[in-house]
Amino acid sequence: MKLFVLYFIAMMLVVGCGAGALNTASDVTEAMDEHTVEECSKNDFEMIGGDSGLTCRVRTGTQYFNFIEIYTFDGNAKEACKSNEFCEPIVDAPMALESIGASLRFHDNVMILLHGDNHADLVESLISDLQNG
Repeated sequence: MKLFVLYFIAMMLVVGCGAGALNTASDVTEAMDEHTVEECSKNDFEMIGGDSGLTCRVRTGTQYFNFIEIYTFDGNAKEACKSNEFCEPIVDAPMALESIGASLRFHDNVMILLHGDNHADLVESLISDLQNG
């Protein structure tokens, strides 16, 4: 009986600690309560060392924004990206991204890249949405 109780407590801790985790890009889109993220398709996340990735459209109200790329990594997204030869250049050159109207942000194991007319405020809002979710 004691073994069963210990097993039950251990399982509750595992389930409880995993609740709300953003393990996949789909988890990220579902966690964004304040934004409409739609028309998603799988992207080439393996090339940058990610665990999952989606390219979607994001909408706030009636206004659509250009495409957003969402990637998840095993561990810290920024560090994982910096250790990948294809991903590292975009981390080290944020001004180059901004010059083409893109914004890049990280949150724990999530990387978000928004393409369009430099919507840095929207990217900050998306990150805030994840933090509050």
